[in-house]
Amino acid sequence: MAHIVLRMELVERVLHQEGMDQAIAELKKVKESTREGLADVRRIIFDLRPMALDDLGLIPTLNKYIEKLMSNHPILIELKMFGKEIRPTPAMEVAVFRLVQEALNNIIKHAQTREAHIKLEFQAERIYVIVKDNGIGFDPDKELKSGFGLIGMQERVKLLNGHMVVQSSPGNGTKLLIVLPIQKDQLEEGINHESNGRSEYSTRR
Repeated sequence: MAHIVLRMELVERVLHQEGMDQAIAELKKVKESTREGLADVRRIIFDLRPMALDDLGLIPTLNKYIEKLMSNHPILIELKMFGKEIRPTPAMEVAVFRLVQEALNNIIKHAQTREAHIKLEFQAERIYVIVKDNGIGFDPDKELKSGFGLIGMQERVKLLNGHMVVQSSPGNGTKLLIVLPIQKDQLEEGINHESNGRSEYSTRR
């Protein structure tokens, strides 16, 4: 909605400076942004707490979501897990799911790529999330000031006392690293779900 307000202010300036034809063109862009925003709101409401999280856990729910994305978009998404999956609180599970979901949505909308890779590592005190693509990339400093998707993700990570690093540059793809701390009182009963593999961030602290 903030984006729509900014676009409408632009329409006002264009109407006074460049005339009706240019203003109409800008209004069409506003209409498209509004449609996208409405679709995002509907998706957010629907996915606030996917029921599959309660029944299956985080990894199977992400797999189901990824399968749905790949059936609707021409993209190959690979998900790998390291360590033993634990069951954090429902709020933490939803947060991780939503962060991965938002990262994938950004890739589909903006990266202009047909591949994305996700890695999750569960450690005793942390959850690591890496999302990578080989798309067109962007300037992180600029996007973290004006890109509403990244700003929302950053705020969600801060609320969980974690940190997020965005590595990207025009033409060189994007790598997103999220580290979320887990306190002992945030854990529920663990589940048997292991994946063999060597983590590229298992030695980081």
